[in-house]
Amino acid sequence: MAASQAKWTKNVGIAEGDLKVVLFHSRNKDNREVEGFHERRQSFLWYDSLENRDRLFERFDDFVRHGVKGENSRLYMSLNARRPEKVKKALIIELLEKDNLRIGRINSIAASVAARKECAWGNAWLIDFDDHNEDHLNEAVENERRNDYDKRPGFRLLVLLH
Repeated sequence: MAASQAKWTKNVGIAEGDLKVVLFHSRNKDNREVEGFHERRQSFLWYDSLENRDRLFERFDDFVRHGVKGENSRLYMSLNARRPEKVKKALIIELLEKDNLRIGRINSIAASVAARKECAWGNAWLIDFDDHNEDHLNEAVENERRNDYDKRPGFRLLVLLH
């Protein structure tokens, strides 16, 4: 294991919080003009708590440092916490059923399994709305409300504007 990876695999000092899926991603569409760029991603499970946030950001900074100059990277975290016992059972089944899995990818395999709907505690949705027109935003929110998404138990409609 590379020295830069070893420091992130230790559980020493990790406070347990909500289990989340984290993805660091440098996407092609964000880096079309960056010379020497190639798409990179890293996904893993993370116990999210206020005590752990600094460590997560340090880990993301390390991911960014390994990119090329001028590269844009993103940090995504699941909105809904994951159910650890369901994740564990689903991961065991995944490992037993698929003979061709590369064990070196265990972190991304675990993250992929945990991201499944049946492993989530809640059902909140985040809608990333890229249009800066307020009328379009209001229309989109109303369309979601007409679909009765906001009347489902535990549903929250979150809109991210940027």
